Amino acid sequence: MYDMKTVSTQAELDAAIKAGEGMKIIAPGIYEGVPEHIYHGDSFPAPCLSTGALKHLLMKSPQVAYINHPALGRFMPEEDESKFDIGTAAHSLLLEGVDSVAVIEADSWRTKEAKEARDFARLDGKIPLLRAKYDEVVLMVDAAKRFLAGSELRINDLQAEGRSERTFVWVEDGIWFKARPDWMPLDDAYILDYKTTGVSANPEGIERLILNMGYEIQDWLYKRGVYMLTGKVPRFVFLFQENKAPYLCSLIELSPQFADMGSRAERGIEIWKKCLASDCWPGYPSRICNVEPPVWAFTQWEASQQGEGI
Repeated sequence: MYDMKTVSTQAELDAAIKAGEGMKIIAPGIYEGVPEHIYHGDSFPAPCLSTGALKHLLMKSPQVAYINHPALGRFMPEEDESKFDIGTAAHSLLLEGVDSVAVIEADSWRTKEAKEARDFARLDGKIPLLRAKYDEVVLMVDAAKRFLAGSELRINDLQAEGRSERTFVWVEDGIWFKARPDWMPLDDAYILDYKTTGVSANPEGIERLILNMGYEIQDWLYKRGVYMLTGKVPRFVFLFQENKAPYLCSLIELSPQFADMGSRAERGIEIWKKCLASDCWPGYPSRICNVEPPVWAFTQWEASQQGEGI
């Protein structure tokens, strides 16, 4: 059982980590080295509003936001961890220079020995990957490094030229917020957010993936957090990388109009305030809802009716 330590400075955080203590972060600020389970847990004086909670509020319902929040409903069903393993391993190796993988020397997970090795690795806090998958991660990361070095950003050494996985905690109008930018250069001029994907990273067509995943909300919230704690408004640049050879990458920045769409987060904040105050977290409407097709689908349908493209 962990002792619970309250921390309000970087020095107190470092001491709690060194002592192996559980912790609550009780003061706004920028913290380095916050363990992932602390960031994602019930580790703040009040329920924190994050990108994930905002997306639940706006793209699903307050009830979903409540039940999946670690400080509220606390219903955190176990997901199939393996579907995130390649992306998580690549993320750690590229941005932090940390190899968090336990390589399992097997061709598949079918044998008892491979399954036991996988389970032991997870208990040890490692990401279990079969040798072939690990080799893919290394190739992905190498491709991403070459891409960044030759890109407009000219990043040659992520660990030397910036800082990764810092935790930003701030308070507005009594509401606690948190964000965890993937990587920022030493001057905090921009946020680099790394996304691996099984679909195309081609800039032509990537907007649908961005909207489906609510990434414009993340863009808005992270820039706001940096501004609140540093006074700077950073650019927000996505690094998308395909997880299949040749592991192509693209750098994506939302246009001002697209980025403004992220301001719907303000509506999510108001919903959050009302739900916290009333302790009422509604689901979907009980009325019959009329649904219109999206513009692009209706345009395609109209074109097909007119025989275009035949």
